[in-house]
Amino acid sequence: MKKPVMLIQLQDQEILDQLSTLPELEHFQLYHCPKNRKWIDLINEQDFDIVMAQCDYFSKSDYQLLVESPSLDKLEFIFFSHGGINEYIDKITAMGACFRFRVPFATTILNSLLSDLLSEFSSRDNANPEASTSNLDQFGLLIGSSEPMHRLYRVIRKAARSSAKVMIIGESGVGKELIANTIHMTSSRAKAPFIAINCGALSPELIESELFGHVKGAFTGAHSDRAGVFEKAKGGTLFLDEVTEMPLAMQVKFLRVLETKEFKPVGSDKVKIADVQLISATNRDPSDAIQHGFLRKDLYFRLAQFPIHPAPLRERGSDIT
Repeated sequence: MKKPVMLIQLQDQEILDQLSTLPELEHFQLYHCPKNRKWIDLINEQDFDIVMAQCDYFSKSDYQLLVESPSLDKLEFIFFSHGGINEYIDKITAMGACFRFRVPFATTILNSLLSDLLSEFSSRDNANPEASTSNLDQFGLLIGSSEPMHRLYRVIRKAARSSAKVMIIGESGVGKELIANTIHMTSSRAKAPFIAINCGALSPELIESELFGHVKGAFTGAHSDRAGVFEKAKGGTLFLDEVTEMPLAMQVKFLRVLETKEFKPVGSDKVKIADVQLISATNRDPSDAIQHGFLRKDLYFRLAQFPIHPAPLRERGSDIT
């Protein structure tokens, strides 16, 4: 296996001294960022596998550059910072996009992380590039050996470790529900229910009941109490497919539930707690959906804390036969 390339930009001598004691570091090819450059500028110019950077002064513009960079899904990031609060590092961490260590840190934990990453790089390098449909790599419910699929597997592992709300954005046929189910299977909620609902298949009159449930007599045809998907998925994962098809009036109520984590079944005064990992999906471009009135901007920011953009089938190379 060739050595994975690690980009390093660290200013604190204490951190550098601790790194010098790590046995696993010798298995990486180290590239130290020039003093007149920033690591965030280099990641789109050169090929790296992992970035190790000190981010005490991580700014809003740094955050925006990283979120918009294709490298966010391709690279592993290890950030170091001192104890102060930085909302933009917190946002990146909440997305599951990085591993974060506060100074001082335990070198044994960092060394173990590097060992895990080495194993992952090794398994990726040893994958058969000529894989056919009979021996494709598999991760959860997903199958494929192409680089876009391995990149997706890495993103899913990060999403599964995070409590951030995930939005899967991609064309029809890319396997959005399979991705959501795989995130659930590899998360700490795996033993609880996975409930999926297609917002585009529900009538505006019934969607509130489907989401939050109803009590007997709440409306014509409500002959008994019925649990909604938020209650059915309690402790587990709720997948909302085609969320941009949800009526705007319902989006307002839905946003309120996300903000308070509370909901009431239709016709009931009893407050229930929403305890779910929320994953949504759409085949629309979110910017277009917002511009054309299909999706509230504030709801989008709530739902897309961890956006995932799976590659379309035509970009998956030998996985498609």
